[in-house]
Amino acid sequence: MKSFLSALRESMTAPMMLILMALGGVYIVAGYITAAFYDWPVDLHTQIYFKPMWFGTMWFVLGLVAYRSFYIMIFQRPRRLTLAILADLRDGFFNARSMAHGLPVILLFMMVFSVFTSFKSMIPVIAPFRFDPVFAEMDRLLHFGRYPWEIMLPVLKIAFLTTVLSFIYKTWFVAKFSVLYWQAFSLKHPQLRAQFFITYMLSWIINGTLLATIFSSAGPCYYGAVTGIADPYAPLMSFLERSDRIFPVWDLYAQDYLWKSYKDISITLFSGISAMPSMHISLSFLFALLGWGVGRKTGIFFTVYLALMMIGSVHLGWHYAIDGYFAILTTGLMWMAVGWVLRRQQASGATALAAVEPTRSSQ
Repeated sequence: MKSFLSALRESMTAPMMLILMALGGVYIVAGYITAAFYDWPVDLHTQIYFKPMWFGTMWFVLGLVAYRSFYIMIFQRPRRLTLAILADLRDGFFNARSMAHGLPVILLFMMVFSVFTSFKSMIPVIAPFRFDPVFAEMDRLLHFGRYPWEIMLPVLKIAFLTTVLSFIYKTWFVAKFSVLYWQAFSLKHPQLRAQFFITYMLSWIINGTLLATIFSSAGPCYYGAVTGIADPYAPLMSFLERSDRIFPVWDLYAQDYLWKSYKDISITLFSGISAMPSMHISLSFLFALLGWGVGRKTGIFFTVYLALMMIGSVHLGWHYAIDGYFAILTTGLMWMAVGWVLRRQQASGATALAAVEPTRSSQ
C-alpha cells in the first residue's frame, strides 16, 4: 500500500496527468454551462460509462492474464509455470506503480466519455444538421464525379463481405477501450504514452465536440431524413437492407438505435449523431500513430485496421469520405503539436538538470 500511495502521488503530479485533468475539467464544466445555456431538457451525464468501463476493465484484465499465460506456456515453457506467470504479470501490468498510473486515467475518461455523449446529443440543438448536402457534393467532386460508395460497391456488393466489414467496424468500440486500458497500465514508453493520451483527450474535445458542432452533419444514412431532398445514398441503404436479409448488417440496427435516441431527445450509451469529422477514423489513425511508435508489427496491424475502418465508414453509410480525410488531418496535426510540446518540455527539463549538476559538483 505504501508503494502504491507513493506511486499515486507521482502519477497525479506528473505533467501528463495535470494536462489531462485540466483539459477534462474544462470540458466537463463546459458541458454543464452549454446544457444550461441551451436549456437542454435532459440531465448532463458524468457517470453513464462507469459500469460499462468497469466491466470492460475486468474483461481486459482477464484477457491479458489469459494471453500472457498461454504465451508463457507455449513459447517460454518455464519449469515453474505458475511462478513465471505471476512474475510476468507483476513486472508488467499488475504492480503498484502501473496501477497507480493507470487507474486515475481510466477514472478521468469514464467521466469524459459520459460528458462527450451528452455533448454529442446536444449538437442538433446547438447547430441543426445543415452540412450534409455540402459534404456529399464535396465527396462527389473529390472522387471525379462519383460518390465514394458507388466506386466501392462493385467490389463489396457480396452480402457476406458487407457482414464481415460490419463486424470489423463494430470492433472499434472494443479497440477504443482496449487501447485505453493498454496504455493506461503500460509504462514502457512514457513519452509516447503521454503523447497518446493528450492527443486522445484532444481528439474527443476538438474533433468529437468542437468541430462536430461547427460542421454539424448527420451522415449518409440519415441524409434523406435530415435534408428532405433527393437522397443520393438511397441505393446504398437499399443494398444494405437487402444484404441484411441474407447476412446481418449490425450497423442498420445501430443507426435505428441512434435515430430513436435523437428523436426521443434522450442520452443513452453511445447515443448522439455526428458525421464530420469521423471519430472512428480519428481514433483509428491515432492508434496507427501509437502503433508505429511501439513497433513495426503493431504499426502495420493498426494501419490495416485504419484502412478497414475507412472503407467501412463509407460502405456502411455512416460517413462521407471527407469525414475520414479531415479526421486524419486534424488528428495528425494534434499528434505533431503535442509531440512538439512534450519534446520542448523534456529538453527544458534536461537543460535545467544539467545546470543544477555543476552546482552540486562544486559543493
